[in-house]
Amino acid sequence: MDRHNGEPEVKTLIIYSTCQGGIMSGLLKRSPEIARSFDIRYHTNFSNPGEMKCDIPDEQLADCALFLYHPIAAKNHGFSTDMLLEKLPDSAEAYVLPYVTFGSYWPELGKVPSKPLGVDAQFPYGRIPYRSEMLDALIDQGATPSEALQTYLSVEPVTALRRAEVVLEADTRYLDRLDSQDGPIKVKDYILRNFRNRQLFYIFNHPKTEIYAHMANQLLEYLGVPPLTDQAQAGFKGHIEQNMPIHPATASVLGLEFVDQDTRYDYLGESFTFCEFIERYLEYAYAEKNAKLVSG
Repeated sequence: MDRHNGEPEVKTLIIYSTCQGGIMSGLLKRSPEIARSFDIRYHTNFSNPGEMKCDIPDEQLADCALFLYHPIAAKNHGFSTDMLLEKLPDSAEAYVLPYVTFGSYWPELGKVPSKPLGVDAQFPYGRIPYRSEMLDALIDQGATPSEALQTYLSVEPVTALRRAEVVLEADTRYLDRLDSQDGPIKVKDYILRNFRNRQLFYIFNHPKTEIYAHMANQLLEYLGVPPLTDQAQAGFKGHIEQNMPIHPATASVLGLEFVDQDTRYDYLGESFTFCEFIERYLEYAYAEKNAKLVSG
């Protein structure tokens, strides 16, 4: 008990992760029990895309009661989250916060923003950060924008199915690895049970609030407090700015119940059907190609 006011002592809960931890932090603060018991500190593990950082003060780690983190291995960065775990007090609990990704909605898109499209002052990392190998190949082969669009939209069902199956198998293996990590939060069964009847991700690494609520409620149950109410979840805004359109052919072969060719997606302040989004992709990609021809 706090000797000054008789209230229970507020403990420190640290979340060290990608931007997913920011959404998780916001949801946990909507639990009255957690808000009373914990001072939640969220620290990003990145400075820019692909750049690792750690700015958690040692005194904060020494005061931590519960540490949730995305693991970072030393072999890749010269730094590991094991170094942070060693600084926690013996009384602290530490668990992996699953870094939840799911690429099966977009099997034709890459996951590395190495050549973003639509880079400008407002979007220094690009308006479309993830590229389609098939579209880029069509452009390189000399297809006109209309030819590339038509070819991309009319992909054969067998090709779409093979592509989707490969990515879904990879996603399933990844979710297995997430669930094998130490901690009370598991995600595989929930995602595989529900991804066909409603959209669970805005983009491969941006889950919808529903996924975060599922994870948060498992943590709350572990801590012995009630789950988030529907009211607490309602209206919570997570990653909503980049709702990546889903290829109708992918929707067809995976049996996605929420997608057809007329489905509209809000993306960076605009609304697109899948066809309209690919037209915008091609606009950026051909502008990129022409700029290279002029400069070269």
